[in-house]
Amino acid sequence: MPPMWYQLIKILVLLFALFTTIVCINSEISKRREAEAAAAAAAAELAAMAAAGAAGGGGPPNSTDMSDFMSDNLLDILRNMAKEHPDIQEGRDHQLRPEELPATDLDVLITEIFKVTDDAGVHIFDGTNPTTVPEQQDQAQRTRQPPENLMHHMKTTTPPVIKRDIPQCVEDQANHKSKSFCTQVENYPDLSLIKGKLSQNFSNFFSDPEPVPVDISSRLGPNDEVFLCRSRRRYLYPKSGLKSDNTWQFIVNNDEFKQGILIEECENEEMPCDYSLSFPQRYKPICKQHYVLRMLASIRNTSGELDVGQESFKIPSCCKCVLKVL
Repeated sequence: MPPMWYQLIKILVLLFALFTTIVCINSEISKRREAEAAAAAAAAELAAMAAAGAAGGGGPPNSTDMSDFMSDNLLDILRNMAKEHPDIQEGRDHQLRPEELPATDLDVLITEIFKVTDDAGVHIFDGTNPTTVPEQQDQAQRTRQPPENLMHHMKTTTPPVIKRDIPQCVEDQANHKSKSFCTQVENYPDLSLIKGKLSQNFSNFFSDPEPVPVDISSRLGPNDEVFLCRSRRRYLYPKSGLKSDNTWQFIVNNDEFKQGILIEECENEEMPCDYSLSFPQRYKPICKQHYVLRMLASIRNTSGELDVGQESFKIPSCCKCVLKVL
């Protein structure tokens, strides 16, 4: 469950978004009302000018309704557009004075610029034709789809490439399995090129004899102490292992250069310990594998050439019974 402050931040963000939306809507409504008021004032002024011109005999009275005219500033805009479009001026019979604009031309220009509706609220206009919307959607969908040959290429899978510098473990027998070591490696390198360096600089790594196996299955100490987790010991000659940084690396091990390690592994890792019913109910005892670090001669692949060095590897050392609080 997320903390309370995280929930409060989410609520504040939602409230801020709602407040911003309301402010934007009110601003657009206010702008529209101001435009309507300015249009009404401009219509009244133009009506007065038309009445004065008709009374003075300067020309025929203008009977066109100018209620759609928006503001005085549009006069300058319309004059500039009339200058930019000389084809509109070709139908005129006489030269107009600056204050005269034919009602028919005004209606055409206003219709081109503005789209007026009587519906309430804020309207955002676009030039999309409703009859062409399905065709445009189909065309956009076809554009987003990749070509068929590309889809076929994406579905075609290629076999994984085995890298020569990464150990590829082979499944061992049941008595040779280990979670941190592998005794059989598919791509194990040839050590003949580094044989001299192994003999001169790393001879101390290959001097430990194999110990005599001891049966400790009962795990009884000198004072008849019983261990809560069962484990087993065995001696391995690994060819790859898990380093302290949890990466796999080759280990020097062949018929001539042998490195043996003694490991002790849990028989039932992550399972309840023996006598688990004797523990308090709020605790759950389970068996966990414990590791120690040991330096071993390892194989490196430096710039495509084999080299030898020493690295620390994780060695299974014992099986512990740990308590988890429920």
